[in-house]
Amino acid sequence: MRGATSPVITDANGSVINDFTRQYAYDLRGKLIQTTTTLGVVSRNPFPARC
Repeated sequence: MRGATSPVITDANGSVINDFTRQYAYDLRGKLIQTTTTLGVVSRNPFPARC
């Protein structure tokens, strides 16, 4: 065995919402919009620049 197994929590859609070190948030369409880590919160820009 290569280390301990971490519990992974999923939502009804099967998207990972929590693992041992991070929490994830999704929009209504199931796209990842935010990750919370021990270093802080990382969010995606809801209005990305289009070229």
